[in-house]
Amino acid sequence: MESQKVAVKKAHTLPKVKPVIPYSPLDTVLLVGEGDFSFANSLVSAHNLPPKNITATSYDSEATCYEKYPWCQRTVDQLKQQGMKILFNVDAKKLGSIKDIKSKQFTKIAFNFPHTGKGITDQDRNILSNQELLVDFFKSTASLLTVGSSNVVASKKRKTAGSDDSDQEDVENVASDEEPTNVSSSKTRGTVLVTLRDAVPYTLWKMPELAKKPSAGTPKYKQLRSFAFHPQHYPGYAHRRTAGHRGEREIPVLKEKDGLVNARTWEFELASQTP
Repeated sequence: MESQKVAVKKAHTLPKVKPVIPYSPLDTVLLVGEGDFSFANSLVSAHNLPPKNITATSYDSEATCYEKYPWCQRTVDQLKQQGMKILFNVDAKKLGSIKDIKSKQFTKIAFNFPHTGKGITDQDRNILSNQELLVDFFKSTASLLTVGSSNVVASKKRKTAGSDDSDQEDVENVASDEEPTNVSSSKTRGTVLVTLRDAVPYTLWKMPELAKKPSAGTPKYKQLRSFAFHPQHYPGYAHRRTAGHRGEREIPVLKEKDGLVNARTWEFELASQTP
């Protein structure tokens, strides 16, 4: 019994590394693919981002969203009252065509745990479907990012615990506890953040390569950094299944082991911009 208590305590212990929270109250944020809007709510309640600076979107219609996640209508109502822009029927592949989005620019555009939710059982077809989603997402974000100088810092190949080992040749700021220079300034380029499970089949999507080595005619991005994503650092947030809650509310989809969630966030900026 005592060993079980120790195990439970250990599983709920946060890793002893400085948390990376890539958002600040100065940011203007576009959240794509929100499930029950718990992430949007956490940015406001736990990290002091002004609600008016956030546009949170769902792929579902409003009715479908509430059917999937019955509890989130109260969250949506509260966020709207606080001044947050909440949009439904927003396709991550067509952000530039959305009336309430296309005329804006954002310092941060975030897509947490993207997935088509098509239930494709063939692994190769499933990979291709999600790669197409990501490619079109990166295309649609390019015109919505703030224009300015690069966020990349001068020092190269500095590493700390939790930083990414890959692609050192084009990653100049890889330290997990450091912010890209002037990351929230309107004079620097807006960034795109994508969070995925760092495990098969998600690693087979090769998401960073899709951003950095695109096909002809597609905007090219530069990876600024990647870092471990810990949902504990966003109180109240839980990743939800694309298909819905399946009857439970408070059981997160992300599985934890020793307090760690096997997920990472990658941050990118456009390799070049035309003012």
